Amino acid sequence: MSGYSGNNQVDLKGGGDEVLGLFECGYRLSASDEPQPALDYFAQAVALIPDSSDMWERLGTCFRDTGNFERADLCYQRATQLDESNFFVAFHWGLSWMDRRNVQEALPLFRKAADLKPENVFAHKHLAECYRVLKMSREWQAEMKKVLALEPSLWHKLPESFKRALQGAI
Repeated sequence: MSGYSGNNQVDLKGGGDEVLGLFECGYRLSASDEPQPALDYFAQAVALIPDSSDMWERLGTCFRDTGNFERADLCYQRATQLDESNFFVAFHWGLSWMDRRNVQEALPLFRKAADLKPENVFAHKHLAECYRVLKMSREWQAEMKKVLALEPSLWHKLPESFKRALQGAI
């Protein structure tokens, strides 16, 4: 990893200061809910270092944020080809499918994200949600146990029906 923005490590593939600047501008704009200008910065960064999974992931997420899911999918596919172990690709692509209410496509991506970063409560929460929607109750209970082990304070925020369903499983 040759650079970072915030807490996210970014592989710049030797792109240098120009790419880092493009990434940081794009990252700031995307974090401030301005996906279209951010998209332009990430597109420039991808053109400079087309073998960076991180850049393709960010570009895909900007496309997702603008509602262009077809282009987002292409970016996430490319990012996965470059690095199958990129947590953010799996996680954000899963979110993209959830945005489209396609839980079947989201499920394996959240499963992969949870496997890549077992300590990430958000990956487990989204995976549990997929299981719940698909009425896979045993899997949902097992995943919710992981969520609660990672963040016990969430118990108090759960709906009563969830607590009842989980009480036999915990």
